[in-house]
Amino acid sequence: MDDDQILIKQAEASKIAASRVKRGVQYMMGHRSGRSLMYHLLGQYGVFHEGFSDNPLVLARSSGRRSAGLQLMQLIQEYAPEKYAKMNEEANEDALSNSPMGDE
Repeated sequence: MDDDQILIKQAEASKIAASRVKRGVQYMMGHRSGRSLMYHLLGQYGVFHEGFSDNPLVLARSSGRRSAGLQLMQLIQEYAPEKYAKMNEEANEDALSNSPMGDE
């Protein structure tokens, strides 16, 4: 197998992998439980808050987690942008219904 054939195979494999990621994100965001999981992960990764710390090791850890979360958010916004707002609406509804003051 020469170099050109190797490059062609690598390009094909890359396209297949990208297609799987796209379909996976669209599948997850297509279901309320999937959107709930994605919102939970974004929160766990610290996307919704800054995470500043005076301790450089804590800051490095939170920055790395946030970077991973931002990559996930980018995939959501690229492959299922219409579901991103729905995910946020549902998360707000869930937060209100689980809040002690949500019954008022």
